[in-house]
Amino acid sequence: MALTPEGVKVLGKDIRYLKTSVHVFQPNLLYKNGLFVILNFIPPIALLLVWQVSLYNRRKEKNTDVLRASRAYSKAMKRIKNINKTAKTGEPAGIFGLLENILMDYIAEKTCRQGAGLTKEEIKSCLIGKADEKLLVNIDKIIEQSHFMRFAPSKDKEQDLIKFTGSIKEVIIKLE
Repeated sequence: MALTPEGVKVLGKDIRYLKTSVHVFQPNLLYKNGLFVILNFIPPIALLLVWQVSLYNRRKEKNTDVLRASRAYSKAMKRIKNINKTAKTGEPAGIFGLLENILMDYIAEKTCRQGAGLTKEEIKSCLIGKADEKLLVNIDKIIEQSHFMRFAPSKDKEQDLIKFTGSIKEVIIKLE
């Protein structure tokens, strides 16, 4: 159409309406945005954190003595809470034996021994450097009191149970 004289007229007319100031579109480059750069570092950092946590957990699980000792306090406190809940419904005489077992298991886990065969003499030998003499005497009294309360009749076993549980908690907190 531009080759004919009418086409040149139309083309000349059309050229008048073209803009002379050309605005070249420059896209906003995403990789130059600071937020984009920061967001690109989050996945590798998260991956490194997950890897470090898994390494820490594996090392912690390999060292079972430290793992047992670190979980002993929370385990003992949970068991005492559960016994306090069941004490309201059950026979308090059997609960004194369970409380003694909780104390023995706690001491056994802290000293990396078996709780079933732990005697008062072994407790003293294990805790002689870790606890003061007053606390060791208190532990002896608690064990003897447990044996007495388990087998001797008492009128007010619930009050005895509350005092006994409090003394066991006190010993566990002092040993921690």
